[in-house]
Amino acid sequence: MLRFLTAGESHGPSLTVIVEGLPAGLPISVEQIGDQLARRRLGYGRGPRMRFERDEIRITAGVRHGRTLGSPVSIEILNTEWPKWEVEMSIAPGTPTTKLTAPRPGHADLVGMQKYGFDDARDVLERASARETTARVAAGALAKALLAELGIDIVSHVVRIGAIASASEDRPGPNDLDRIDESEVRCNNPEVEAAMITEIKAAAKEGDSLGGVAEVIAYGVPAGLGSHVHWDRKMDGLLAGALMSIQAVKAVEIGDGMAQSTQRGSVAHDAIAVDASAHSSGGFMRRTDHAGGLEGGMTSGAPLIARVSMKPLASLNRPVLETVDVATGESTVSFKERTDVTAVPALGVIAEAMTALASVGPAVASALQINFVDLDVAISNQVGSPASDIIREQGVTTFRSFELAVLRTLLEEDIVIATGGGVVVTEACRDLLKREPMVVWLDAEVDVLISRVQAGDRPLLVGDLADRLGQLRSERSSWYREVATKQIDANGSLDEVVEHVLDCVRT
Repeated sequence: MLRFLTAGESHGPSLTVIVEGLPAGLPISVEQIGDQLARRRLGYGRGPRMRFERDEIRITAGVRHGRTLGSPVSIEILNTEWPKWEVEMSIAPGTPTTKLTAPRPGHADLVGMQKYGFDDARDVLERASARETTARVAAGALAKALLAELGIDIVSHVVRIGAIASASEDRPGPNDLDRIDESEVRCNNPEVEAAMITEIKAAAKEGDSLGGVAEVIAYGVPAGLGSHVHWDRKMDGLLAGALMSIQAVKAVEIGDGMAQSTQRGSVAHDAIAVDASAHSSGGFMRRTDHAGGLEGGMTSGAPLIARVSMKPLASLNRPVLETVDVATGESTVSFKERTDVTAVPALGVIAEAMTALASVGPAVASALQINFVDLDVAISNQVGSPASDIIREQGVTTFRSFELAVLRTLLEEDIVIATGGGVVVTEACRDLLKREPMVVWLDAEVDVLISRVQAGDRPLLVGDLADRLGQLRSERSSWYREVATKQIDANGSLDEVVEHVLDCVRT
Protein backbone atom coordinates (compact mmCIF):
# COMPACT_ATOMS: atom_id res chain seq x y z
CA MET A 1 0.00 0.00 0.00
CA LEU A 2 1.28 3.46 -0.87
CA ARG A 3 1.61 5.87 2.04
CA PHE A 4 2.85 9.43 2.16
CA LEU A 5 3.55 11.96 4.88
CA THR A 6 4.15 15.68 4.47
CA ALA A 7 5.91 18.05 6.86
CA GLY A 8 6.66 21.74 6.86
CA GLU A 9 5.08 25.18 7.24
CA SER A 10 4.09 27.66 4.57
CA HIS A 11 6.91 30.11 5.38
CA GLY A 12 9.34 27.59 6.82
CA PRO A 13 12.66 26.66 5.20
CA SER A 14 11.17 23.80 3.18
CA LEU A 15 8.40 21.29 2.74
CA THR A 16 9.17 17.58 2.91
CA VAL A 17 7.22 14.57 1.69
CA ILE A 18 8.10 10.93 2.29
CA VAL A 19 6.48 8.36 0.00
CA GLU A 20 6.55 4.70 1.03
CA GLY A 21 5.45 1.71 -1.03
CA LEU A 22 6.83 2.55 -4.46
CA PRO A 23 8.39 -0.41 -6.28
CA ALA A 24 12.07 -0.53 -7.11
CA GLY A 25 13.10 0.49 -10.61
CA LEU A 26 10.56 3.26 -11.29
CA PRO A 27 12.23 6.04 -13.35
CA ILE A 28 12.08 9.33 -11.39
CA SER A 29 13.74 12.71 -11.90
CA VAL A 30 13.74 16.11 -10.25
CA GLU A 31 12.58 17.58 -13.57
CA GLN A 32 9.58 15.25 -13.61
CA ILE A 33 8.49 16.44 -10.17
CA GLY A 34 9.25 20.06 -11.09
CA ASP A 35 6.98 19.85 -14.13
CA GLN A 36 4.04 18.91 -11.91
CA LEU A 37 4.82 21.65 -9.40
CA ALA A 38 4.98 24.19 -12.23
CA ARG A 39 1.49 23.09 -13.30
CA ARG A 40 0.25 23.81 -9.76
CA ARG A 41 1.20 27.49 -10.24
CA LEU A 42 -0.88 27.81 -13.42
CA GLY A 43 -4.00 29.90 -13.69
CA TYR A 44 -5.38 33.39 -14.22
CA GLY A 45 -6.14 34.97 -10.86
CA ARG A 46 -3.18 33.57 -8.96
CA GLY A 47 -1.54 35.97 -6.53
CA PRO A 48 1.93 37.58 -6.53
CA ARG A 49 3.46 34.67 -4.64
CA MET A 50 2.66 32.35 -7.53
CA ARG A 51 4.30 34.73 -9.99
CA PHE A 52 7.66 34.90 -8.26
CA GLU A 53 7.65 31.65 -6.31
CA ARG A 54 9.97 29.03 -7.81
CA ASP A 55 10.34 25.55 -6.42
CA GLU A 56 13.82 24.20 -5.77
CA ILE A 57 13.54 20.43 -5.38
CA ARG A 58 15.87 17.89 -3.83
CA ILE A 59 15.37 14.13 -3.74
CA THR A 60 17.16 13.12 -0.55
CA ALA A 61 16.42 9.39 -0.29
CA GLY A 62 15.02 6.38 -2.12
CA VAL A 63 16.35 7.13 -5.64
CA ARG A 64 19.70 6.20 -7.18
CA HIS A 65 20.79 6.96 -10.74
CA GLY A 66 17.27 7.99 -11.71
CA ARG A 67 15.41 4.93 -10.40
CA THR A 68 13.60 4.18 -7.16
CA LEU A 69 15.21 1.69 -4.78
CA GLY A 70 12.03 0.27 -3.23
CA SER A 71 12.81 2.15 0.00
CA PRO A 72 10.94 5.32 1.10
CA VAL A 73 11.46 8.27 -1.26
CA SER A 74 12.07 11.62 0.45
CA ILE A 75 11.57 14.89 -1.43
CA GLU A 76 12.43 18.34 -0.09
CA ILE A 77 10.97 21.49 -1.66
CA LEU A 78 12.90 24.55 -0.57
CA ASN A 79 11.21 27.89 0.16
CA THR A 80 12.95 30.68 -1.76
CA GLU A 81 11.37 33.25 0.60
CA TRP A 82 12.87 31.68 3.70
CA PRO A 83 15.45 34.47 4.31
CA LYS A 84 12.55 36.92 4.84
CA TRP A 85 10.98 34.64 7.44
CA GLU A 86 14.04 33.21 9.15
CA VAL A 87 13.50 35.26 12.32
CA GLU A 88 9.69 35.03 12.50
CA MET A 89 9.70 31.25 11.83
CA SER A 90 12.89 30.37 13.71
CA ILE A 91 12.94 27.03 15.52
CA ALA A 92 15.12 28.53 18.27
CA PRO A 93 13.53 29.57 21.59
CA GLY A 94 12.10 33.08 21.51
CA THR A 95 8.94 35.09 20.93
CA PRO A 96 7.24 36.22 17.69
CA THR A 97 7.79 39.81 16.61
CA THR A 98 4.05 40.19 15.98
CA LYS A 99 1.23 37.90 17.12
CA LEU A 100 -1.81 37.41 14.91
CA THR A 101 -4.71 37.50 17.34
CA ALA A 102 -7.64 38.19 14.99
CA PRO A 103 -8.53 34.78 13.49
CA ARG A 104 -9.78 34.89 9.91
CA PRO A 105 -13.32 33.59 9.21
CA GLY A 106 -13.33 30.54 6.96
CA HIS A 107 -9.84 29.46 8.04
CA ALA A 108 -8.53 26.97 10.58
CA ASP A 109 -7.24 29.87 12.71
CA LEU A 110 -9.74 30.06 15.58
CA VAL A 111 -10.52 26.36 15.99
CA GLY A 112 -6.83 25.49 15.75
CA MET A 113 -5.98 28.05 18.43
CA GLN A 114 -8.70 26.64 20.67
CA LYS A 115 -7.70 23.02 20.08
CA TYR A 116 -3.98 23.45 20.73
CA GLY A 117 -4.06 26.35 23.19
CA PHE A 118 -2.25 28.83 20.93
CA ASP A 119 -2.48 32.62 21.34
CA ASP A 120 -1.04 33.29 17.86
CA ALA A 121 -2.95 32.32 14.71
CA ARG A 122 0.33 31.89 12.83
CA ASP A 123 0.96 28.69 14.79
CA VAL A 124 -2.09 27.28 12.97
CA LEU A 125 -2.19 28.99 9.59
CA GLU A 126 1.39 28.11 8.65
CA ARG A 127 0.57 24.40 8.54
CA ALA A 128 -3.05 24.79 7.45
CA SER A 129 -1.96 26.78 4.39
CA ALA A 130 -2.58 25.39 0.91
CA ARG A 131 1.17 25.67 0.38
CA GLU A 132 1.21 22.14 1.89
CA THR A 133 -0.35 20.87 -1.34
CA THR A 134 3.01 21.49 -3.02
CA ALA A 135 4.30 18.44 -1.17
CA ARG A 136 1.22 16.45 -2.17
CA VAL A 137 1.71 17.32 -5.84
CA ALA A 138 5.34 16.16 -5.56
CA ALA A 139 4.16 12.84 -4.12
CA GLY A 140 1.46 12.70 -6.77
CA ALA A 141 4.11 13.03 -9.48
CA LEU A 142 5.57 9.71 -8.32
CA ALA A 143 2.14 8.09 -8.10
CA LYS A 144 1.20 9.31 -11.59
CA ALA A 145 4.46 7.93 -12.97
CA LEU A 146 3.67 4.52 -11.51
CA LEU A 147 0.07 4.58 -12.77
CA ALA A 148 1.34 5.48 -16.25
CA GLU A 149 3.39 2.27 -16.16
CA LEU A 150 0.09 0.45 -15.54
CA GLY A 151 -1.63 2.25 -18.44
CA ILE A 152 -3.62 4.71 -16.31
CA ASP A 153 -3.70 8.40 -17.28
CA ILE A 154 -5.20 11.16 -15.12
CA VAL A 155 -6.34 14.52 -16.48
CA SER A 156 -8.26 17.43 -14.99
CA HIS A 157 -9.99 20.59 -16.16
CA VAL A 158 -11.94 23.46 -14.64
CA VAL A 159 -15.70 23.20 -15.16
CA ARG A 160 -16.81 26.18 -13.06
CA ILE A 161 -15.42 29.44 -11.69
CA GLY A 162 -17.97 31.47 -9.77
CA ALA A 163 -21.17 31.63 -11.80
CA ILE A 164 -19.52 30.59 -15.10
CA ALA A 165 -19.69 26.89 -15.98
CA SER A 166 -18.86 24.67 -18.96
CA ALA A 167 -21.06 21.88 -20.31
CA SER A 168 -20.51 18.16 -19.65
CA GLU A 169 -19.67 17.54 -23.32
CA ASP A 170 -16.51 19.63 -22.87
CA ARG A 171 -14.83 16.71 -21.07
CA PRO A 172 -11.22 16.21 -22.28
CA GLY A 173 -9.63 12.95 -23.37
CA PRO A 174 -6.49 11.27 -22.00
CA ASN A 175 -4.22 13.09 -24.47
CA ASP A 176 -5.59 16.61 -23.91
CA LEU A 177 -3.67 17.56 -20.76
CA ASP A 178 -1.03 19.73 -22.46
CA ARG A 179 -3.70 21.68 -24.34
CA ILE A 180 -5.70 22.24 -21.15
CA ASP A 181 -2.61 23.52 -19.36
CA GLU A 182 -2.24 26.14 -22.11
CA SER A 183 -5.58 27.64 -21.05
CA GLU A 184 -5.23 30.50 -18.56
CA VAL A 185 -7.89 28.92 -16.37
CA ARG A 186 -7.36 25.27 -17.47
CA CYS A 187 -10.78 25.18 -19.14
CA ASN A 188 -11.44 22.91 -22.14
CA ASN A 189 -13.82 25.37 -23.84
CA PRO A 190 -12.27 28.63 -25.19
CA GLU A 191 -15.54 30.57 -25.05
CA VAL A 192 -16.19 29.56 -21.45
CA GLU A 193 -12.54 30.33 -20.65
CA ALA A 194 -13.02 33.94 -21.77
CA ALA A 195 -16.14 34.31 -19.60
CA MET A 196 -14.29 32.85 -16.60
CA ILE A 197 -11.46 35.37 -17.00
CA THR A 198 -14.00 38.20 -17.11
CA GLU A 199 -15.53 36.86 -13.89
CA ILE A 200 -12.11 36.74 -12.20
CA LYS A 201 -11.30 40.31 -13.27
CA ALA A 202 -14.57 41.57 -11.80
CA ALA A 203 -13.90 39.85 -8.46
CA ALA A 204 -10.30 41.11 -8.39
CA LYS A 205 -11.45 44.68 -8.96
CA GLU A 206 -13.60 44.43 -5.84
CA GLY A 207 -10.87 42.73 -3.79
CA ASP A 208 -13.00 39.60 -3.58
CA SER A 209 -12.42 35.89 -4.25
CA LEU A 210 -14.09 33.11 -6.25
CA GLY A 211 -14.64 29.40 -5.82
CA GLY A 212 -15.43 26.82 -8.43
CA VAL A 213 -15.29 23.21 -9.55
CA ALA A 214 -12.55 21.09 -11.12
CA GLU A 215 -13.22 17.73 -12.71
CA VAL A 216 -10.65 14.94 -12.63
CA ILE A 217 -10.83 11.93 -14.95
CA ALA A 218 -8.76 8.75 -14.83
CA TYR A 219 -8.58 6.77 -18.08
CA GLY A 220 -7.45 3.15 -18.37
CA VAL A 221 -8.50 2.18 -14.84
CA PRO A 222 -9.17 -1.58 -14.76
CA ALA A 223 -12.32 -3.05 -13.29
CA GLY A 224 -12.16 -4.27 -9.71
CA LEU A 225 -10.06 -1.71 -7.83
CA GLY A 226 -11.47 -1.31 -4.34
CA SER A 227 -13.94 -3.74 -2.79
CA HIS A 228 -17.55 -4.07 -1.70
CA VAL A 229 -16.75 -6.16 1.37
CA HIS A 230 -15.69 -3.46 3.89
CA TRP A 231 -16.44 0.25 4.19
CA ASP A 232 -12.76 1.22 4.34
CA ARG A 233 -11.89 -0.64 1.13
CA LYS A 234 -14.49 1.05 -1.06
CA MET A 235 -12.73 2.93 -3.85
CA ASP A 236 -15.25 5.77 -3.96
CA GLY A 237 -14.76 6.31 -0.23
CA LEU A 238 -10.97 6.32 -0.60
CA LEU A 239 -11.15 8.73 -3.52
CA ALA A 240 -13.68 11.09 -1.94
CA GLY A 241 -11.70 11.18 1.30
CA ALA A 242 -8.48 12.02 -0.53
CA LEU A 243 -10.14 14.82 -2.51
CA MET A 244 -12.03 16.22 0.49
CA SER A 245 -8.72 16.57 2.34
CA ILE A 246 -7.57 19.30 -0.08
CA GLN A 247 -7.63 22.74 1.52
CA ALA A 248 -10.82 24.77 0.79
CA VAL A 249 -12.65 21.80 -0.79
CA LYS A 250 -16.24 21.55 0.48
CA ALA A 251 -17.80 18.87 -1.74
CA VAL A 252 -16.89 15.90 -3.93
CA GLU A 253 -19.21 14.43 -6.55
CA ILE A 254 -18.61 11.01 -8.14
CA GLY A 255 -19.95 10.76 -11.69
CA ASP A 256 -23.38 12.35 -12.04
CA GLY A 257 -24.11 11.93 -8.34
CA MET A 258 -25.95 15.22 -7.83
CA ALA A 259 -28.08 14.84 -10.95
CA GLN A 260 -28.84 11.20 -10.13
CA SER A 261 -30.43 12.26 -6.85
CA THR A 262 -33.17 14.02 -8.86
CA GLN A 263 -33.69 11.27 -11.48
CA ARG A 264 -35.66 8.06 -11.66
CA GLY A 265 -33.78 4.78 -11.58
CA SER A 266 -34.81 3.91 -15.12
CA VAL A 267 -32.58 6.68 -16.51
CA ALA A 268 -29.95 7.13 -13.79
CA HIS A 269 -27.99 3.91 -14.24
CA ASP A 270 -25.50 2.66 -16.83
CA ALA A 271 -26.71 -0.15 -19.09
CA ILE A 272 -24.22 -3.01 -19.60
CA ALA A 273 -23.29 -4.52 -22.96
CA VAL A 274 -20.66 -6.93 -24.32
CA ASP A 275 -17.57 -5.39 -25.92
CA ALA A 276 -14.68 -7.75 -26.64
CA SER A 277 -12.31 -4.80 -27.06
CA ALA A 278 -13.02 -3.45 -23.56
CA HIS A 279 -10.04 -5.12 -21.90
CA SER A 280 -10.00 -2.88 -18.81
CA SER A 281 -13.56 -3.94 -17.92
CA GLY A 282 -13.26 -7.64 -18.73
CA GLY A 283 -15.06 -7.58 -22.08
CA PHE A 284 -18.06 -5.57 -20.91
CA MET A 285 -18.89 -1.92 -21.40
CA ARG A 286 -21.29 0.66 -19.99
CA ARG A 287 -23.33 2.55 -22.56
CA THR A 288 -23.11 5.63 -20.31
CA ASP A 289 -20.95 6.59 -17.34
CA HIS A 290 -23.37 8.21 -14.90
CA ALA A 291 -21.70 6.25 -12.08
CA GLY A 292 -18.33 7.86 -12.80
CA GLY A 293 -16.59 4.51 -13.20
CA LEU A 294 -17.49 3.31 -9.70
CA GLU A 295 -20.12 0.77 -8.72
CA GLY A 296 -20.45 -0.88 -5.33
CA GLY A 297 -17.18 0.59 -4.11
CA MET A 298 -15.24 -0.83 -7.06
CA THR A 299 -14.03 0.56 -10.37
CA SER A 300 -16.07 -0.66 -13.33
CA GLY A 301 -13.48 -0.20 -16.07
CA ALA A 302 -15.21 2.95 -17.35
CA PRO A 303 -13.40 6.29 -16.91
CA LEU A 304 -13.26 7.31 -13.27
CA ILE A 305 -14.82 10.77 -12.88
CA ALA A 306 -14.95 13.04 -9.84
CA ARG A 307 -15.82 16.72 -9.45
CA VAL A 308 -14.26 18.71 -6.65
CA SER A 309 -15.93 21.89 -5.36
CA MET A 310 -13.78 24.63 -3.80
CA LYS A 311 -15.22 27.45 -1.72
CA PRO A 312 -14.14 31.06 -2.39
CA LEU A 313 -10.78 31.64 -0.71
CA ALA A 314 -11.26 33.00 2.80
CA SER A 315 -8.25 35.32 2.57
CA LEU A 316 -9.36 38.49 0.79
CA ASN A 317 -7.43 41.36 -0.76
CA ARG A 318 -9.57 43.77 1.27
CA PRO A 319 -10.26 43.26 5.00
CA VAL A 320 -14.06 43.11 5.25
CA LEU A 321 -14.83 39.89 7.15
CA GLU A 322 -15.83 40.55 10.75
CA THR A 323 -13.95 38.72 13.49
CA VAL A 324 -12.86 39.13 17.12
CA ASP A 325 -9.41 39.87 18.51
CA VAL A 326 -8.97 36.98 20.94
CA ALA A 327 -6.45 38.98 23.00
CA THR A 328 -8.80 41.92 23.66
CA GLY A 329 -12.25 40.51 22.95
CA GLU A 330 -12.96 43.47 20.67
CA SER A 331 -14.70 43.23 17.30
CA THR A 332 -12.45 43.85 14.29
CA VAL A 333 -11.93 42.77 10.69
CA SER A 334 -9.68 39.93 9.54
CA PHE A 335 -6.12 40.83 8.60
CA LYS A 336 -5.12 41.03 4.96
CA GLU A 337 -2.80 38.36 3.55
CA ARG A 338 -1.22 38.20 0.11
CA THR A 339 -3.65 35.93 -1.69
CA ASP A 340 -5.13 34.68 -4.95
CA VAL A 341 -8.47 35.74 -6.39
CA THR A 342 -9.10 32.08 -7.17
CA ALA A 343 -7.14 28.85 -6.90
CA VAL A 344 -9.55 26.69 -8.89
CA PRO A 345 -7.14 26.21 -11.86
CA ALA A 346 -4.58 24.78 -9.41
CA LEU A 347 -7.27 22.67 -7.74
CA GLY A 348 -7.42 20.36 -10.75
CA VAL A 349 -3.67 19.68 -10.61
CA ILE A 350 -3.86 18.94 -6.88
CA ALA A 351 -6.91 16.73 -7.46
CA GLU A 352 -4.93 14.77 -10.07
CA ALA A 353 -2.23 14.16 -7.47
CA MET A 354 -4.68 13.03 -4.79
CA THR A 355 -6.54 10.80 -7.26
CA ALA A 356 -3.24 9.18 -8.22
CA LEU A 357 -2.21 8.71 -4.59
CA ALA A 358 -5.60 7.19 -3.71
CA SER A 359 -5.50 4.87 -6.74
CA VAL A 360 -1.94 3.54 -6.65
CA GLY A 361 -2.40 1.09 -3.79
CA PRO A 362 -5.47 -0.63 -5.24
CA ALA A 363 -4.02 -0.53 -8.77
CA VAL A 364 -0.71 -2.13 -7.81
CA ALA A 365 -2.46 -4.71 -5.63
CA SER A 366 -4.64 -5.62 -8.59
CA ALA A 367 -1.64 -5.75 -10.92
CA LEU A 368 0.18 -8.17 -8.59
CA GLN A 369 -2.77 -10.55 -8.19
CA ILE A 370 -1.21 -13.15 -10.48
CA ASN A 371 -2.19 -16.81 -10.09
CA PHE A 372 0.41 -19.05 -8.43
CA VAL A 373 1.08 -22.67 -9.41
CA ASP A 374 3.44 -25.19 -7.80
CA LEU A 375 4.86 -27.27 -10.65
CA ASP A 376 5.10 -30.48 -8.59
CA VAL A 377 1.46 -30.10 -7.51
CA ALA A 378 0.40 -29.50 -11.13
CA ILE A 379 2.24 -32.68 -12.20
CA SER A 380 0.60 -34.65 -9.39
CA ASN A 381 -2.85 -33.36 -10.37
CA GLN A 382 -2.34 -34.36 -14.00
CA VAL A 383 -0.84 -37.80 -13.35
CA GLY A 384 -2.95 -38.62 -10.32
CA SER A 385 -0.05 -39.43 -7.99
CA PRO A 386 2.24 -37.38 -5.73
CA ALA A 387 5.57 -36.43 -7.27
CA SER A 388 7.44 -38.62 -4.78
CA ASP A 389 5.38 -41.69 -5.78
CA ILE A 390 5.94 -41.05 -9.49
CA ILE A 391 9.71 -41.01 -8.94
CA ARG A 392 9.66 -44.20 -6.82
CA GLU A 393 7.27 -46.18 -8.99
CA GLN A 394 8.01 -44.93 -12.52
CA GLY A 395 11.52 -43.54 -12.20
CA VAL A 396 13.19 -40.13 -12.43
CA THR A 397 13.25 -40.14 -16.24
CA THR A 398 9.48 -40.54 -16.45
CA PHE A 399 8.97 -37.81 -13.86
CA ARG A 400 11.21 -35.44 -15.84
CA SER A 401 9.16 -36.08 -18.99
CA PHE A 402 5.96 -35.21 -17.11
CA GLU A 403 7.72 -32.14 -15.69
CA LEU A 404 8.67 -30.91 -19.17
CA ALA A 405 5.16 -31.40 -20.59
CA VAL A 406 3.39 -29.66 -17.70
CA LEU A 407 5.94 -26.81 -17.59
CA ARG A 408 5.48 -26.17 -21.32
CA THR A 409 1.70 -25.90 -20.82
CA LEU A 410 1.91 -23.67 -17.75
CA LEU A 411 4.33 -21.24 -19.39
CA GLU A 412 1.61 -20.34 -21.88
CA GLU A 413 -0.37 -18.72 -19.04
CA ASP A 414 0.19 -15.44 -17.15
CA ILE A 415 1.05 -17.05 -13.81
CA VAL A 416 3.83 -17.44 -11.26
CA ILE A 417 5.30 -20.97 -11.31
CA ALA A 418 7.25 -22.47 -8.42
CA THR A 419 9.40 -25.23 -9.90
CA GLY A 420 11.28 -27.96 -8.10
CA GLY A 421 15.03 -27.53 -7.82
CA GLY A 422 15.63 -30.32 -10.32
CA VAL A 423 13.79 -28.67 -13.21
CA VAL A 424 17.11 -27.38 -14.58
CA VAL A 425 18.47 -30.93 -15.01
CA THR A 426 16.51 -31.34 -18.26
CA GLU A 427 18.00 -29.30 -21.10
CA ALA A 428 14.59 -28.79 -22.75
CA CYS A 429 13.25 -27.30 -19.49
CA ARG A 430 16.23 -24.96 -19.31
CA ASP A 431 15.57 -23.85 -22.89
CA LEU A 432 11.95 -23.07 -22.01
CA LEU A 433 12.92 -21.08 -18.92
CA LYS A 434 15.56 -19.07 -20.79
CA ARG A 435 12.82 -17.68 -23.04
CA GLU A 436 10.93 -16.22 -20.07
CA PRO A 437 11.37 -12.52 -19.13
CA MET A 438 11.72 -13.34 -15.43
CA VAL A 439 13.12 -16.43 -13.72
CA VAL A 440 14.06 -16.00 -10.05
CA TRP A 441 16.63 -18.26 -8.39
CA LEU A 442 16.00 -18.55 -4.64
CA ASP A 443 19.54 -19.23 -3.45
CA ALA A 444 20.07 -20.48 0.11
CA GLU A 445 22.88 -22.09 2.09
CA VAL A 446 22.85 -25.84 2.75
CA ASP A 447 21.96 -25.54 6.45
CA VAL A 448 18.94 -23.39 5.54
CA LEU A 449 17.88 -25.90 2.87
CA ILE A 450 18.11 -28.72 5.43
CA SER A 451 15.65 -26.97 7.74
CA ARG A 452 13.22 -26.48 4.86
CA VAL A 453 13.23 -29.99 3.33
CA GLN A 454 13.38 -32.21 6.41
CA ALA A 455 9.60 -32.47 6.71
CA GLY A 456 9.06 -33.37 3.06
CA ASP A 457 9.07 -36.72 1.24
CA ARG A 458 12.11 -36.40 -1.05
CA PRO A 459 13.16 -39.72 -2.63
CA LEU A 460 16.18 -38.12 -4.34
CA LEU A 461 17.64 -37.03 -0.99
CA VAL A 462 19.11 -40.35 0.18
CA GLY A 463 22.06 -40.72 2.51
CA ASP A 464 23.52 -37.88 4.55
CA LEU A 465 21.17 -34.94 3.97
CA ALA A 466 23.82 -32.23 4.22
CA ASP A 467 26.20 -34.02 1.86
CA ARG A 468 23.47 -34.77 -0.68
CA LEU A 469 22.12 -31.21 -0.67
CA GLY A 470 25.64 -29.83 -1.02
CA GLN A 471 26.28 -32.16 -3.96
CA LEU A 472 23.04 -31.20 -5.76
CA ARG A 473 23.63 -27.50 -5.13
CA SER A 474 27.13 -27.77 -6.59
CA GLU A 475 25.94 -29.75 -9.63
CA ARG A 476 23.04 -27.43 -10.44
CA SER A 477 24.40 -23.96 -9.64
CA SER A 478 25.73 -23.35 -13.15
CA TRP A 479 22.33 -24.32 -14.61
CA TYR A 480 20.52 -21.98 -12.21
CA ARG A 481 22.76 -19.13 -13.32
CA GLU A 482 22.12 -20.06 -16.95
CA VAL A 483 18.34 -19.68 -16.72
CA ALA A 484 17.84 -17.10 -13.93
CA THR A 485 17.28 -13.42 -14.64
CA LYS A 486 17.37 -12.65 -10.90
CA GLN A 487 19.23 -14.34 -8.03
CA ILE A 488 17.73 -13.74 -4.58
CA ASP A 489 19.27 -14.43 -1.19
CA ALA A 490 16.69 -16.81 0.30
CA ASN A 491 18.45 -17.37 3.64
CA GLY A 492 16.11 -15.01 5.51
CA SER A 493 12.60 -15.45 6.84
CA LEU A 494 9.69 -16.33 4.60
CA ASP A 495 8.39 -12.75 4.78
CA GLU A 496 11.79 -11.40 3.73
CA VAL A 497 12.02 -13.82 0.79
CA VAL A 498 8.48 -12.95 -0.32
CA GLU A 499 9.30 -9.23 -0.20
CA HIS A 500 12.43 -9.80 -2.32
CA VAL A 501 10.36 -11.69 -4.90
CA LEU A 502 7.68 -8.99 -4.93
CA ASP A 503 10.36 -6.37 -5.52
CA CYS A 504 11.41 -8.33 -8.61
CA VAL A 505 7.81 -8.54 -9.84
CA ARG A 506 7.23 -4.83 -9.19
CA THR A 507 10.41 -3.91 -11.02
